[in-house]
Amino acid sequence: MIDFTNCEVNRFKYYGGKNGGKICIVYNGIDYMLKFPSVNDGISERSYTNSCISEYAACNILKTLGLNVQETLLGTYKANGVEKIVVACKDFTSNGDAFKQFAELKNSQIETSKNGYGTELSEIIETIENQVIYDVNKLKEFFWDMFIADSLVRKF
Repeated sequence: MIDFTNCEVNRFKYYGGKNGGKICIVYNGIDYMLKFPSVNDGISERSYTNSCISEYAACNILKTLGLNVQETLLGTYKANGVEKIVVACKDFTSNGDAFKQFAELKNSQIETSKNGYGTELSEIIETIENQVIYDVNKLKEFFWDMFIADSLVRKF
């Protein structure tokens, strides 16, 4: 595993989402989002979930199936004297692309009163069908491919 502890940290780049803390590091001249495991209630302070290992494994399994997935590296990072297993996800926004949460796309549709953070399948499909940023059929195909693939590797 790669030790990311001494990598340069870009303190001006932040990442959203759930499931643990995230920082931007520079590894071999490339920006990566370094994801830390989230601490779960009811588990001792030094214990944490294996979400980083699961993400790394799932991405590599899905890549072998020919799906376009994020590039990941598995490693460690030592903070406050504690070494943690982390996953580094290549930052595909470094070339000027933007990554937005799906909730923002849902909230941009003014003809609906549905909550942007709702996860009902009918709301997701409606959002895909009503958005104007990307070809609807291609986006639907990608959504279903990823939905099925994530289900197969239990990446919910």
